[in-house]
Amino acid sequence: MLKKTFILFLALVMMGTVMYGCGSPANDVEEEAVNDVEVVENEETIDEEAAEEALIEVENWKAPGSLQELLATFKEIRHTWSEGGEEVASVHYLHEGSDTVDGVQTDRVSFSISDEKFTLWIDGEGNTQKIEAGSEALPKEMGDMMFTPFISSILMPFKVSQDWNVHQKLVHPEPGIDIKKIEKSQDTIGELTGTIYTFEITLEPPHVPEGERGMVCWKVADFGDFQMLVGWEALESAGEKLNIEFKIDRLALQ
Repeated sequence: MLKKTFILFLALVMMGTVMYGCGSPANDVEEEAVNDVEVVENEETIDEEAAEEALIEVENWKAPGSLQELLATFKEIRHTWSEGGEEVASVHYLHEGSDTVDGVQTDRVSFSISDEKFTLWIDGEGNTQKIEAGSEALPKEMGDMMFTPFISSILMPFKVSQDWNVHQKLVHPEPGIDIKKIEKSQDTIGELTGTIYTFEITLEPPHVPEGERGMVCWKVADFGDFQMLVGWEALESAGEKLNIEFKIDRLALQ
Protein backbone atom coordinates (compact mmCIF):
# COMPACT_ATOMS: atom_id res chain seq x y z
CA MET A 1 0.00 0.00 0.00
CA LEU A 2 2.76 2.47 0.91
CA LYS A 3 4.64 1.74 -2.32
CA LYS A 4 1.53 2.45 -4.40
CA THR A 5 0.90 5.69 -2.52
CA PHE A 6 4.41 7.03 -3.13
CA ILE A 7 4.14 6.13 -6.82
CA LEU A 8 1.07 8.37 -6.92
CA PHE A 9 3.05 11.10 -5.15
CA LEU A 10 5.68 10.82 -7.88
CA ALA A 11 3.01 11.09 -10.56
CA LEU A 12 1.69 14.25 -8.95
CA VAL A 13 5.16 15.78 -8.77
CA MET A 14 5.82 14.96 -12.43
CA MET A 15 2.52 16.51 -13.51
CA GLY A 16 3.27 19.56 -11.42
CA THR A 17 6.59 19.90 -13.20
CA VAL A 18 4.84 19.80 -16.57
CA MET A 19 2.33 22.38 -15.41
CA TYR A 20 5.02 24.71 -14.10
CA GLY A 21 6.90 24.39 -17.37
CA CYS A 22 3.84 25.43 -19.35
CA GLY A 23 2.69 28.32 -17.24
CA SER A 24 5.46 29.38 -14.91
CA PRO A 25 7.61 32.50 -15.09
CA ALA A 26 10.48 32.42 -17.56
CA ASN A 27 13.01 33.23 -14.82
CA ASP A 28 15.45 35.94 -15.88
CA VAL A 29 13.53 36.73 -19.07
CA GLU A 30 10.41 37.54 -17.09
CA GLU A 31 12.26 39.63 -14.50
CA GLU A 32 13.71 41.83 -17.24
CA ALA A 33 10.34 42.45 -18.89
CA VAL A 34 8.73 45.63 -17.60
CA ASN A 35 6.64 46.97 -20.48
CA ASP A 36 2.85 46.97 -20.68
CA VAL A 37 1.03 44.36 -22.76
CA GLU A 38 -2.37 44.10 -24.36
CA VAL A 39 -5.11 42.18 -22.55
CA VAL A 40 -7.64 40.56 -24.87
CA GLU A 41 -11.21 39.76 -23.87
CA ASN A 42 -13.54 38.04 -26.30
CA GLU A 43 -11.23 38.83 -29.22
CA GLU A 44 -11.34 42.57 -28.47
CA THR A 45 -8.44 44.64 -27.17
CA ILE A 46 -9.29 46.59 -24.04
CA ASP A 47 -7.32 49.17 -22.11
CA GLU A 48 -5.87 48.57 -18.65
CA GLU A 49 -8.72 50.27 -16.79
CA ALA A 50 -11.31 48.23 -18.66
CA ALA A 51 -9.27 45.07 -18.12
CA GLU A 52 -9.27 45.55 -14.35
CA GLU A 53 -13.02 46.01 -14.49
CA ALA A 54 -13.56 43.02 -16.77
CA LEU A 55 -11.36 40.62 -14.83
CA ILE A 56 -12.08 39.52 -11.28
CA GLU A 57 -11.29 41.23 -8.02
CA VAL A 58 -8.16 39.72 -6.50
CA GLU A 59 -7.76 41.77 -3.35
CA ASN A 60 -8.14 38.74 -1.05
CA TRP A 61 -6.35 35.93 -2.86
CA LYS A 62 -6.17 32.57 -1.07
CA ALA A 63 -3.09 30.42 -1.60
CA PRO A 64 -1.87 28.86 1.66
CA GLY A 65 1.84 28.12 1.62
CA SER A 66 2.15 26.06 4.80
CA LEU A 67 0.23 23.52 6.87
CA GLN A 68 -0.49 26.16 9.51
CA GLU A 69 -2.08 28.46 6.92
CA LEU A 70 -4.00 25.53 5.44
CA LEU A 71 -5.42 24.47 8.83
CA ALA A 72 -6.42 28.05 9.60
CA THR A 73 -8.19 28.52 6.27
CA PHE A 74 -9.70 25.32 4.90
CA LYS A 75 -11.53 22.44 6.53
CA GLU A 76 -11.62 20.34 3.36
CA ILE A 77 -10.03 20.31 -0.08
CA ARG A 78 -10.08 17.63 -2.75
CA HIS A 79 -8.40 18.01 -6.10
CA THR A 80 -8.06 15.60 -9.01
CA TRP A 81 -5.54 15.28 -11.82
CA SER A 82 -6.42 13.84 -15.22
CA GLU A 83 -4.39 13.14 -18.32
CA GLY A 84 -6.01 12.43 -21.66
CA GLY A 85 -9.41 12.49 -19.96
CA GLU A 86 -8.49 9.73 -17.50
CA GLU A 87 -8.05 10.40 -13.79
CA VAL A 88 -4.52 9.78 -12.57
CA ALA A 89 -4.99 10.61 -8.90
CA SER A 90 -7.21 12.42 -6.46
CA VAL A 91 -5.89 14.07 -3.30
CA HIS A 92 -8.22 14.72 -0.38
CA TYR A 93 -7.46 16.73 2.77
CA LEU A 94 -9.93 16.88 5.65
CA HIS A 95 -9.51 18.53 9.05
CA GLU A 96 -11.56 16.14 11.18
CA GLY A 97 -11.29 17.91 14.54
CA SER A 98 -9.12 18.04 17.63
CA ASP A 99 -7.99 15.23 19.95
CA THR A 100 -5.71 14.81 22.93
CA VAL A 101 -2.98 12.24 22.33
CA ASP A 102 -0.85 11.25 25.34
CA GLY A 103 -1.73 14.55 26.99
CA VAL A 104 -0.90 16.62 23.89
CA GLN A 105 -3.55 18.66 22.06
CA THR A 106 -3.58 17.80 18.35
CA ASP A 107 -5.41 18.43 15.11
CA ARG A 108 -6.71 15.24 13.52
CA VAL A 109 -6.15 15.47 9.77
CA SER A 110 -6.84 12.84 7.13
CA PHE A 111 -5.07 12.66 3.78
CA SER A 112 -6.31 10.41 1.02
CA ILE A 113 -4.44 9.68 -2.18
CA SER A 114 -6.97 8.05 -4.49
CA ASP A 115 -8.31 5.12 -2.40
CA GLU A 116 -5.62 5.13 0.28
CA LYS A 117 -6.29 7.05 3.49
CA PHE A 118 -3.91 8.16 6.21
CA THR A 119 -4.82 9.95 9.43
CA LEU A 120 -2.29 12.07 11.28
CA TRP A 121 -2.59 13.70 14.68
CA ILE A 122 -0.45 16.83 14.51
CA ASP A 123 0.45 19.03 17.49
CA GLY A 124 0.73 22.82 17.53
CA GLU A 125 4.41 22.68 16.59
CA GLY A 126 3.74 20.57 13.52
CA ASN A 127 4.96 17.28 14.99
CA THR A 128 3.12 14.03 14.32
CA GLN A 129 1.90 12.47 17.56
CA LYS A 130 0.01 9.54 16.02
CA ILE A 131 -0.52 8.06 12.57
CA GLU A 132 -2.83 5.48 11.04
CA ALA A 133 -2.94 3.95 7.55
CA GLY A 134 -6.57 3.01 7.07
CA SER A 135 -7.38 1.61 10.52
CA GLU A 136 -3.85 0.30 11.09
CA ALA A 137 -1.66 2.16 13.58
CA LEU A 138 1.84 2.91 12.34
CA PRO A 139 4.96 3.85 14.31
CA LYS A 140 4.92 7.54 15.10
CA GLU A 141 8.39 7.87 13.61
CA MET A 142 6.90 7.22 10.17
CA GLY A 143 4.93 10.44 10.46
CA ASP A 144 7.86 12.68 9.63
CA MET A 145 8.74 10.56 6.59
CA MET A 146 5.20 10.75 5.23
CA PHE A 147 4.38 14.24 6.43
CA THR A 148 6.27 16.25 3.81
CA PRO A 149 4.93 14.49 0.69
CA PHE A 150 1.36 14.58 2.03
CA ILE A 151 1.52 18.30 2.71
CA SER A 152 3.27 18.95 -0.62
CA SER A 153 0.55 17.09 -2.51
CA ILE A 154 -2.23 19.05 -0.79
CA LEU A 155 -0.47 22.39 -1.22
CA MET A 156 0.51 21.77 -4.85
CA PRO A 157 -2.38 23.79 -6.39
CA PHE A 158 -1.50 26.74 -4.18
CA LYS A 159 2.17 26.44 -5.09
CA VAL A 160 1.18 26.52 -8.75
CA SER A 161 -0.90 29.62 -8.05
CA GLN A 162 2.03 31.28 -6.30
CA ASP A 163 4.64 30.24 -8.87
CA TRP A 164 2.48 31.49 -11.71
CA ASN A 165 1.66 34.65 -9.76
CA VAL A 166 -1.89 34.25 -11.08
CA HIS A 167 -3.55 37.02 -9.09
CA GLN A 168 -1.09 39.66 -10.29
CA LYS A 169 -1.06 38.54 -13.91
CA LEU A 170 -4.85 38.81 -14.07
CA VAL A 171 -4.56 42.52 -13.27
CA HIS A 172 -1.21 43.33 -14.87
CA PRO A 173 -0.28 40.85 -17.63
CA GLU A 174 3.34 40.87 -18.69
CA PRO A 175 4.96 40.93 -22.13
CA GLY A 176 4.39 37.66 -23.92
CA ILE A 177 1.20 36.84 -21.97
CA ASP A 178 -2.14 37.17 -23.76
CA ILE A 179 -5.17 36.64 -21.50
CA LYS A 180 -8.61 36.00 -22.93
CA LYS A 181 -11.70 35.49 -20.78
CA ILE A 182 -13.71 32.74 -22.45
CA GLU A 183 -16.35 31.80 -19.88
CA LYS A 184 -18.14 33.04 -16.76
CA SER A 185 -20.59 30.93 -14.76
CA GLN A 186 -22.06 30.34 -11.33
CA ASP A 187 -21.01 27.09 -9.72
CA THR A 188 -20.80 25.32 -6.37
CA ILE A 189 -17.62 23.64 -5.19
CA GLY A 190 -18.24 21.68 -2.02
CA GLU A 191 -19.80 24.12 0.47
CA LEU A 192 -18.95 27.28 -1.47
CA THR A 193 -20.81 28.95 -4.33
CA GLY A 194 -19.27 31.62 -6.48
CA THR A 195 -18.53 32.93 -9.93
CA ILE A 196 -16.10 30.80 -11.91
CA TYR A 197 -14.06 32.57 -14.59
CA THR A 198 -12.20 30.65 -17.28
CA PHE A 199 -9.22 32.37 -18.88
CA GLU A 200 -7.23 31.17 -21.87
CA ILE A 201 -3.60 32.22 -21.59
CA THR A 202 -1.20 32.19 -24.53
CA LEU A 203 2.49 32.36 -23.67
CA GLU A 204 4.99 33.67 -26.19
CA PRO A 205 8.45 35.30 -26.07
CA PRO A 206 9.72 37.10 -24.06
CA HIS A 207 7.77 35.23 -21.37
CA VAL A 208 9.00 31.90 -22.75
CA PRO A 209 12.23 31.19 -24.67
CA GLU A 210 12.43 32.30 -28.29
CA GLY A 211 10.79 29.82 -30.62
CA GLU A 212 8.59 28.31 -27.93
CA ARG A 213 4.91 28.77 -27.19
CA GLY A 214 2.57 27.65 -24.46
CA MET A 215 -1.14 27.66 -23.81
CA VAL A 216 -3.02 27.02 -20.57
CA CYS A 217 -6.50 27.64 -19.18
CA TRP A 218 -6.99 28.99 -15.68
CA LYS A 219 -10.22 28.57 -13.73
CA VAL A 220 -10.49 31.22 -11.02
CA ALA A 221 -13.30 31.36 -8.47
CA ASP A 222 -14.62 34.52 -6.87
CA PHE A 223 -16.47 33.48 -3.72
CA GLY A 224 -17.20 37.08 -2.74
CA ASP A 225 -14.96 37.28 0.33
CA PHE A 226 -11.96 35.78 -1.42
CA GLN A 227 -10.66 34.49 -4.74
CA MET A 228 -8.55 31.47 -5.64
CA LEU A 229 -7.35 29.26 -8.47
CA VAL A 230 -9.64 26.22 -8.61
CA GLY A 231 -8.47 24.53 -11.79
CA TRP A 232 -6.42 24.66 -14.96
CA GLU A 233 -5.69 22.80 -18.14
CA ALA A 234 -2.31 22.50 -19.82
CA LEU A 235 -3.02 22.67 -23.56
CA GLU A 236 0.37 23.23 -25.18
CA SER A 237 4.01 23.53 -24.15
CA ALA A 238 7.01 24.10 -26.45
CA GLY A 239 5.02 22.96 -29.47
CA GLU A 240 3.75 19.79 -27.80
CA LYS A 241 0.00 19.34 -27.42
CA LEU A 242 -1.02 18.48 -23.88
CA ASN A 243 -4.21 17.23 -22.31
CA ILE A 244 -3.59 17.56 -18.56
CA GLU A 245 -6.33 18.87 -16.29
CA PHE A 246 -6.46 19.77 -12.61
CA LYS A 247 -9.54 20.79 -10.66
CA ILE A 248 -10.66 21.31 -7.09
CA ASP A 249 -14.03 19.60 -6.65
CA ARG A 250 -14.49 19.83 -2.87
CA LEU A 251 -13.89 22.90 -0.76
CA ALA A 252 -14.95 23.99 2.74
CA LEU A 253 -13.73 26.76 5.01
CA GLN A 254 -12.87 26.36 8.67
